Amino acid sequence: MSRLSSEQRSALDRELRASYTGFYDLARLLKHSLGRSLKNIANESGMDEVVYKVIEDAEAKGWVSELVVAAAKDRPSNDDLAALAAELGGVVAAPLPLPPPSPPQPQPAPPAAPAAPAPAPDPPAPVTVDPDGRDLPAALAVYARDYVKQIREPDSNRRTLVLERIVDGVRRRAPDSPPPDLVSYLMSADPGVRVVGIALVRACPTDPGAWALLQLARQPLSLFEEHQAINALGAVAGCLSGNVCVAISSLLLERIGARDVPDRTKALLTASLAKVDDRLVQLGGEQ
Repeated sequence: MSRLSSEQRSALDRELRASYTGFYDLARLLKHSLGRSLKNIANESGMDEVVYKVIEDAEAKGWVSELVVAAAKDRPSNDDLAALAAELGGVVAAPLPLPPPSPPQPQPAPPAAPAAPAPAPDPPAPVTVDPDGRDLPAALAVYARDYVKQIREPDSNRRTLVLERIVDGVRRRAPDSPPPDLVSYLMSADPGVRVVGIALVRACPTDPGAWALLQLARQPLSLFEEHQAINALGAVAGCLSGNVCVAISSLLLERIGARDVPDRTKALLTASLAKVDDRLVQLGGEQ
């Protein structure tokens, strides 16, 4: 299907803007799921304009159904995207078949006296992110799971504060815990897992972890992921070798010189670059 009804177009526009709040978040979906470059469709501007141009291009070139199905798979908790994908003939998840009708049953005998009802089970305890508790991996998993829900909030303070508590919890436990597999976190296709990986690099700075974070920072990221990565690169610079610091410095300088970098991001880049340069000066003095 290459054209949408006005209701479908409005619903798709609304759900894409709600699910993809940053240019690079939507760019990742198009690149990884559809093999398309968002920069060939729209400039990095307000997401209202970006989403409008994406839908226009998809309708004009006949890939709107693929767009809806890819978004529904990428945001499995979004029932509206799943419903729209079904309307357009896309398959997101195979529905379970209905059971066959039961055959007529003979009239049952009079029931015996009812047994005493079984006691109701205790309600499950609520799951919370508790980096001060005993199970730190569970706290990381809960944060990664809830990240997709949190990303819809216009204010990122809540997920930032939770992330800081997780970082502090990892630091306190580092001497008694095995080092996490940072590369597997950072290379995950799940944005929540990647953000947890960035936090782990800050909490347990190593050259391999910083190298992996450096590779992640070169990929299209959401604005929140990018800011967390930039802050982490500056925060761990004081623990890294000269070769890693030189590579980080080169990336930060490249991003500062780019024309499409927002002012807030450029300020973070500049602050992290100053920390990396301080580390290089320190290493030069030690030689």
